[in-house]
Amino acid sequence: MKKIIAVIVILLLHATGFAQSQEMEQLKLNLEKLVQLKLMLQQMKQGYQTLSNGYNSVRDAARGNYDLHRAYLDGLLQVSEQVKGSPALQKLLTNHGLIQQEYRRWLQQVQPLGLFTAQELSDVQRSYQKILEAVSDQLVQLQLLTRPESLRMSDAERLSAIETLATKSDEQLVALRQLMKDQTSVAVRKAQQKRDLQAMRRLYGQ
Repeated sequence: MKKIIAVIVILLLHATGFAQSQEMEQLKLNLEKLVQLKLMLQQMKQGYQTLSNGYNSVRDAARGNYDLHRAYLDGLLQVSEQVKGSPALQKLLTNHGLIQQEYRRWLQQVQPLGLFTAQELSDVQRSYQKILEAVSDQLVQLQLLTRPESLRMSDAERLSAIETLATKSDEQLVALRQLMKDQTSVAVRKAQQKRDLQAMRRLYGQ
């Protein structure tokens, strides 16, 4: 009987020791898992922080680039004193005035002579009007180029456009002067014919 009891006690002690050994092993595994979880959590936090910092950097850079771009575009809407005082601009304005003055003076000299018919004067006036309209259109474009908040252009682009307009106005002034020269030649020829006719009439007593 005593042997049986002794065996039972030994088995119980062994079972208890085995159970405790299993619990210790499980506890060890749990601790290892906890450490791994903490490490993973820390790595995830670091990864998120890196991603967040990267996003913020990109966002701030993009915002900074946008602000710089917006400031640049707003600056293009302004017209500098260099543009307003450019020689080409002054030439365009001067040519517009010359075209009107020279034609008016020519017409005042020729019209009283009575050498042109009404239809001929109308044709000359129509040609002059086309030239004047072309220069007037150039002045409208000039106004857009020199008015703030109208066009987004750099000073170099504005100056180049104004120089192009000035060159065209030179061409219009040359065209007007050629028109007046041609019509003056016609007037001279008509006057000569008129004098010849009058001389013949006097010669034949008419």
